[in-house]
Amino acid sequence: MVCMDGDKNEGVCKDDRDIKFDDNGFEEGCYHPNKPCWLFNYCEGHMHCYITFEKEDGTRLDKACISIGGYCVKPGTRFDGILTKNLCPCDYDCYVQVTDGLCVSPDHCQHIDAPCGGTKNGALCDGEDFVCCVSHTYDGKCTNDPPTGVKGTCKDNTEECDGWYVTDRCSGRAGRQCCVPHGNDEECTNKPGAACMDIRKEACEGDYRPGLCSGPAYRQCCIPGCPDHYKGLNNEDISTDCHWNGGCCRPFCIHGEIEISFSCQTKDKEGNLISSNCVCCKVEDKEVIPHYGKPGEKYDPHYKTLDSLTYTFDGHCSYILMRECSNYLETPRFTVIAKHDLMESLRRKLKAYIDSVSIIMGTFRADLLHGNLVSINNRPAIHIHDLREWNDTDKGIYITPDQGMAKVDVPGEFTVWFNGNGRCEVAIDTQYHGKVCGLLGNANDDPDDDLQKLTSDGLKLVTDVNEFANSWAVPKSCP
Repeated sequence: MVCMDGDKNEGVCKDDRDIKFDDNGFEEGCYHPNKPCWLFNYCEGHMHCYITFEKEDGTRLDKACISIGGYCVKPGTRFDGILTKNLCPCDYDCYVQVTDGLCVSPDHCQHIDAPCGGTKNGALCDGEDFVCCVSHTYDGKCTNDPPTGVKGTCKDNTEECDGWYVTDRCSGRAGRQCCVPHGNDEECTNKPGAACMDIRKEACEGDYRPGLCSGPAYRQCCIPGCPDHYKGLNNEDISTDCHWNGGCCRPFCIHGEIEISFSCQTKDKEGNLISSNCVCCKVEDKEVIPHYGKPGEKYDPHYKTLDSLTYTFDGHCSYILMRECSNYLETPRFTVIAKHDLMESLRRKLKAYIDSVSIIMGTFRADLLHGNLVSINNRPAIHIHDLREWNDTDKGIYITPDQGMAKVDVPGEFTVWFNGNGRCEVAIDTQYHGKVCGLLGNANDDPDDDLQKLTSDGLKLVTDVNEFANSWAVPKSCP
């Protein structure tokens, strides 16, 4: 099926786990979320629009990036160079490696926020945001036994590691990291056919589930898949009763899911039933409603205001979740913005969800991105577990991982959590009760006045949810 990205570059629907690289180790194309491709996702969620950089007529979509000596890379994958936006398709970054004659091998010029196993020297590399990682000769923080080390091995992170890599424990450049042996993975491996795998590098033929494997967040349990659909007599796609009724077929249900009594049975092309040992699972807190509609219908996301008013809103733009609102005409002290995108639900319907969250305070900006990546002040994105703990003591801002979520905390004012995939939580200090506005209301302990839309004359209470919510859309953010 033909598909397009936001700039109308044509591609084909393809599994995003199938990645091809050129001779220099960079991707030959890019993946872009696309509505038509989502219709083929079923429960796996891997079908996206794949666009090759070099077209059949020899023209290149990455020509602007190549012209400055760069390569188009997926956001969050490179830290040791200059990253430029708007030069690549699929909203990829244009990456240009930084080198300098004063910082020579084994030392290495890298972005200031990238981890370094040695000492960072800001006087040896060109560029305000780049430092030289000066090599150390001591690897004991990796190779020693606990508690002074982790009994690992220092290796280049492009090499195979029978475990996982951690940063800041080995001497040398950022790419030299500590390979830590596997821990106890029995919570995953004692399940039939399941195995712990690196979600960044390995394709899972079933579904990845977090929290069942030892090690970092990207090491997850690959659970063997069960078919949720099959081909009919006329080669048409037919979903199982389980899939039509909000579930997914699994070999077993895990924590957070319950087994429901819909069939996972499929048929062969002659119409004969195929026996199945799979069970139908659903997320525990969702109601199962029998459904016999068509794929592609939209479903609304759910909101709960700070005063506990609940509503649903199917918006496809970026919206102000919350802002300081002592005077709506003045620049707010802080603003929290949620960017909506579309995804396929378990019922094969497209629904809006929160793809990323931005926190703005004066000149400071933190973007909590899909997949638990964090970008601070528009710098390259880093996974929250690699960032570990970041703070700006002058502004009183702290960014840390918190139970699988990225957490931005401004003590005495507000806290924002985002899980990197649709779930955002916000808490505010009592000093701002009644002094905020946006999709989350005004926090004055009265849910009846939460639906206040923003107008040129001030805030106006309305009863229509769409009228209220659309008034908080960020200008020029709608597709």
